[in-house]
Amino acid sequence: MHVDASCGFLYLEGGGELHIIDGEIVAAATPDERGYPAVMSLLCRRHGRFTFVSGTPQPAAPLAPIMNLLLESARLDDEWQRIASIVVRLVDLDRLPPGDRCIASIAEWIDGRRTVAELSHFSTSSTTELIVSLRSALDCGAIARVRKNVRKAAVDEETDRDFDELIDDARAKIRADDLEGAAKLLHRALARRPEDRIARQNLRRVSALLASRQRNLATKARRVKKP
Repeated sequence: MHVDASCGFLYLEGGGELHIIDGEIVAAATPDERGYPAVMSLLCRRHGRFTFVSGTPQPAAPLAPIMNLLLESARLDDEWQRIASIVVRLVDLDRLPPGDRCIASIAEWIDGRRTVAELSHFSTSSTTELIVSLRSALDCGAIARVRKNVRKAAVDEETDRDFDELIDDARAKIRADDLEGAAKLLHRALARRPEDRIARQNLRRVSALLASRQRNLATKARRVKKP
C-alpha cells in the first residue's frame, strides 16, 4: 500500500483500523487505543483477516514515516518473542515506576506459574504497553523471572480447532462447572487472538469464579480444623 501510494481504510479482524493517505498511516485505532500506540499494537499482530476499502480519510499528517513504524513494531515484536514464554513472580510492587498501571492491574495473577503470554490475557492494556511495563518491572526488581519452569506443557488434542470452536467449548465447560477446562481452552483461544474482548471477558469471569471457589474451600478447611 505504501509503494502504491494507496488511499483508504484498512480494517483488521478483532478490532482495529488504519487510515492511509498516499501510502502513509495518518490515523489508527483499536478498541482501547488511538494514534501511535494503536499502530504499534496492530503492526505486532501475526494472524487475522483484513479488508482494505479505497476512500479518502480525513486529511492529517502521517503518524510517523512508514519505515520508522515498521522498524519499531519489529523491535517490539522481537522483544515480545523473548519474554512471552518466561514465567515471572511478584517481588515488590512498591518498586514499580510511578504511574505504572499495567503491572499493578494484573499483580494478583503474577503467581510464579503463569507465563508472560498468559498474563497478557488478564491485562486491559495493549501488548505494546505490556511489553514496556514488564521490561521496566523486571529491570527495577518489582517482578522476577522464575528460572526453572517446572510446569509441564500438556499436549492438547484440540490444538487444530479454530477460535470460535474453542470459545464455544469453553462456554460449555463453564456451564458444566469445569472451570479449569474452560480456562485452558480460553488461554488457547487468546493465543490465536490476543486482542479478542469476548475471550478476555470470559477468562476474567472464569478466573474470578476459580478464585472464589478457592477462597470458599480455604474457609471450609479452617472451619473443619477448629475443635
